[in-house]
Amino acid sequence: MFRRSTLALALALLAAYALPAGATFLRDPFLALQEELEQRRDNDYGGTLDRVAKKEAKAVGKALAALAKPADDVLDDVKTATSTRTALAKAFKAEFKAATDPTPVKVQQLPALYAGAFSKLAQALGDNHLDIEAALGSLDEKAAAKVRKQSDKLQAALTADGLLEPIDFKGRGKQLTKAASAAVKAQKLITKFGGGTPTGGGTNASVDGSPWVSSAAQSEYYSGDKTLQIYATRTLQDGTREAIYLLVRGVNGPGPQIALDANRARGNFQVIPPGGGAAVVYDLVPNSGFLNVEVLDLALPHVRATFAFQAMHATEGMKSITDGTHDITSDVYLFDTNGF
Repeated sequence: MFRRSTLALALALLAAYALPAGATFLRDPFLALQEELEQRRDNDYGGTLDRVAKKEAKAVGKALAALAKPADDVLDDVKTATSTRTALAKAFKAEFKAATDPTPVKVQQLPALYAGAFSKLAQALGDNHLDIEAALGSLDEKAAAKVRKQSDKLQAALTADGLLEPIDFKGRGKQLTKAASAAVKAQKLITKFGGGTPTGGGTNASVDGSPWVSSAAQSEYYSGDKTLQIYATRTLQDGTREAIYLLVRGVNGPGPQIALDANRARGNFQVIPPGGGAAVVYDLVPNSGFLNVEVLDLALPHVRATFAFQAMHATEGMKSITDGTHDITSDVYLFDTNGF
């Protein structure tokens, strides 16, 4: 899911497109760790190495190879985090000991980076739990009961004591493995029984004639120039991520319909490959669509709108986004600056 991608879902998802200030997305939980290990590989092990340095170099190489492999799901990511941490802790004993020893022994980059990676994995699993709970309403009673069982296991693992101590890597790894296993089972059950994000919640659209349902969505509103942002993403079975991004200036409230001309609108449709590399960005074609705001209640908050537009990539061609609906009642973020 995350490895060699962007996940944000790093994340960042819209790195190839300029975003307004305040728009942040989950980064790849292993990115900072990979960067540190690459620095050590390239700078610390030149020339003749003693036994300890050889052991360190070998552990760094194996960890980087493991982190470079694409993951099928979040459970793969958790397994990689726990296995590489265990191997590196054996090679860098003093550094990992320093994380639990009040006497400074050595700078503690690796323990700190793993603590951050574990926390980001826990955050991602928490987001998965919300998606699973949202999908329960689209299932019949029998199917929902089976999914609920796994959802409860996921929640129990995420709130276990093992996740509360940042340096208790063994305990955190055990609980994250339980949580990830439950999340994967729940998602497979949802797919099996034909469930998903309930229609009318999040963002739904048709992309080139095929249904498109978000796994996460949010809105931002900038009072400085009355700009509304719509952002939604989904993850496909192979780990590919897609994103819809729309930014429209001069949104005062519900109606009238707004034409997406170059002076007040920009946006795109993105395809982020599972194995890393640059996102394919289809840019909004000016005057190819509209935004119709039906609800703009910043106190509740509640944003509901319909939209459609076309987006073009120089070599990949056109994407047609039609029948778009965006209905958000919680993830609405307010700013007193300009957004466009």
